[in-house]
Amino acid sequence: MIKKSTLRIITIAVAIIAAILAASAYYSYQLPTTQTETLRLGAYRHVATYDYVAYLKPNIIYGFTTLRPGEGILYTSLVDNISISFEYNSIINPSATNRSVENQVWMQLESPGKWMKNLTAAEALDLFKLSGGSEYALQIDNAALNAYVKAIDSEVGTSSLAYNLKVYNNISLVAVTPVKTISDSFYPQLTIGFKQDNNLGRYISIEPLVSTEVNEITETQETTLVWVLNQRIATLVGTILSLIAFAALAFLYTKSGPIEPRTVDDVLAQYKDMIMKAAQEPAVKTAVTVSSLGDLIKMAEILAKPVLHSTKEDEHTFSLVEGDIKYQYRVKEAELTKRK
Repeated sequence: MIKKSTLRIITIAVAIIAAILAASAYYSYQLPTTQTETLRLGAYRHVATYDYVAYLKPNIIYGFTTLRPGEGILYTSLVDNISISFEYNSIINPSATNRSVENQVWMQLESPGKWMKNLTAAEALDLFKLSGGSEYALQIDNAALNAYVKAIDSEVGTSSLAYNLKVYNNISLVAVTPVKTISDSFYPQLTIGFKQDNNLGRYISIEPLVSTEVNEITETQETTLVWVLNQRIATLVGTILSLIAFAALAFLYTKSGPIEPRTVDDVLAQYKDMIMKAAQEPAVKTAVTVSSLGDLIKMAEILAKPVLHSTKEDEHTFSLVEGDIKYQYRVKEAELTKRK
């Protein structure tokens, strides 16, 4: 039969294990069971390019009548008209087996801080000869545009020395690649500014001539974390089993009776308020032997008297004197400290 002290140690150990497993189970149920991973399958680049040719009036400063990007400042008083073209391209890796492009274009004229005019398709065609689809061209007649701006100024009561013509694009790309179909939008914008500068005078800026945007072709993949599921099952089962074991051990422990001491000091410590050390046995004519130390202690509690403890070699004598009668319990040390 398992000793009670051993049973207690086992019960405590199982309780600790159950607590650890319960904490592990709680932690594992806080962990996600799936993991989302983004895979890079390729990349693509949108490229929008504007080009222009400015036609000038006969002039002294340049000596010629056409300017292209980077060849000189477009002084407003020298520019007769400007021809602007737009081109879109997409660079895709891996290469697309099929590609379609659509472009929605609209224009806006503004005098910063004063007024703004959204141009209809008919107005854009009439004023700027806007034509084409995803790749288009437009013409800016400097004198006609200046007259249009002055007409708006006259209506609202302003005077615009500087104004902007903005060209907006909404490019929709659909491209079929070996890895995935791309469906994306790109929004390049061109600003044609009619500016007034103290140093440069009045001039026209056209920018940006190139707009790019780089994107990746990606795929989202969701993976089940098997180790999390296994940990949940293992810790939950372990917790349940350990709790069952703890309950069984606790029941056995409560039914196993008190723990018998191992040493004489343990015995005395159990009854330290009732037992007194005596140099020798009390001398009384009549002696009555009781069957156990526990019985003697009960009598001492009833009579409210101490139990006297004396030793002789390896024998211990516990005595209780009541009048002329001595109640005693004699026991060998080995028997006293033996666990039951």
